[in-house]
Amino acid sequence: MYHKNNKQVILGDIGELIAQYYVTKIKNEIITEQNNYFRYDFKTNNDSSYEIKLDRKYIEYNNIFIEITSKMLPSGITTTESSNYIYICPLDDAYEKIKVFEFKTHELKQLLTNNKCPVVSTKYIDYGGNITCHKTTGYIVPKKLFKHIAITNTIIKTEETINLYENINKLLFKIINI
Repeated sequence: MYHKNNKQVILGDIGELIAQYYVTKIKNEIITEQNNYFRYDFKTNNDSSYEIKLDRKYIEYNNIFIEITSKMLPSGITTTESSNYIYICPLDDAYEKIKVFEFKTHELKQLLTNNKCPVVSTKYIDYGGNITCHKTTGYIVPKKLFKHIAITNTIIKTEETINLYENINKLLFKIINI
C-alpha cells in the first residue's frame, strides 16, 4: 500500500510528472494507461510502456542507481515489463533543470549482465533521524557505461514550462510539510 504522504512516494510522483511531460510534449506520444504498478508506470498510444525512476544523487555521483529489490522483494529492473526505462536526474535541488535519460529496457538489462557493476544497499532515513526498514538494493552504473545506450539524453528546463514547474513545486512543498 502506498502512502501519499510518504517522501519517497511524492518524489516518485515528481519523477512521473516530469517523465509524462517528456513523453507527451517532447516525444508527442499520448498516455493511454497509467500506474500498472509492478509491470510499468504508464503506456502510450504507440504501444510503448515506460518504467520511471528518479535519481536525486546523479549530479553528486555521476552515475545512476538501478533498483533490483525494495523491502527485500524483487522490484525495479527485476520485475518491470516495460519496453522503455526513463531516468529523471535533477541537476539542482529546485528541479529547475533536469536531465532525462531514456533506455530500451532490454538494452539496460543487457548492460547490467555484461558489466560487473557494484550492488549496494540503501536505507531511507525519516525526518526524525530514524532508519526505516525500507531497504533497497541496486546496481551503481557509471555514466561512462550507460551513456552510449541512451536513446535520449535531454535536458528539460522546468522554469520554461510554468505548469510543470508549479506542479513540481507543489509536490516539493508537500514534502517539506510532512
